[in-house]
Amino acid sequence: MILLDSGSSTSFISQHLLSQLSVIPVKCPSLAVKVANGEFMQCSAQLLAAVWTIQQHQFIHDFKVFPITHYDMILGMDWLQLFSPMKVDWLHRW
Repeated sequence: MILLDSGSSTSFISQHLLSQLSVIPVKCPSLAVKVANGEFMQCSAQLLAAVWTIQQHQFIHDFKVFPITHYDMILGMDWLQLFSPMKVDWLHRW
C-alpha cells in the first residue's frame, strides 16, 4: 500500500517491506522525522535508486527507511516533484 503525501518532504519505505526484499539499505546522516502525532523519530538508513513498478510504470527513486506501520511506502514531495503531472504551488495562500 502506497500513500501519496504532499505534506511529506521526503519519500519513505517501511522497514517491514524492506525486510521482505533482497536489498540492503545504506547508512545516511541521521534525519529527525516529525510523525503524525507531533513526535520526532530518527531515520538513519536509505535505499538508493530503488526500482519499482506500479501499473506497468517503472520508477527509480531513493527512499529513507522508516518504521511505517500502515503503508509500504510514502511518496513525498521529492517524488511528486519529479514524477507527478500536478503542479503544487507552495506560495499560494487560500
